[in-house]
Amino acid sequence: MDFAALVRKVAVAFQTNLELGHVALDLDLPDRLEGFWDPVRLEQVLMNLLDNAIKYGLGKPVKISLLREGFRARLTV
Repeated sequence: MDFAALVRKVAVAFQTNLELGHVALDLDLPDRLEGFWDPVRLEQVLMNLLDNAIKYGLGKPVKISLLREGFRARLTV
């Protein structure tokens, strides 16, 4: 699966919440990040992280970065 595409999909799904909370979202993603991950679980984790960042970030910008580190991926919110 393409992890970067999943992050973009979740970001689009949260666009309304971001706008209502006046929260800027900065994505720092590669064009693609292919790997063997569970897309359903990753989507759930991403949604929870982004939801918490919007709720508890007090209107501060949210940055999501994704990069490959060897055979692993590092997601930072």
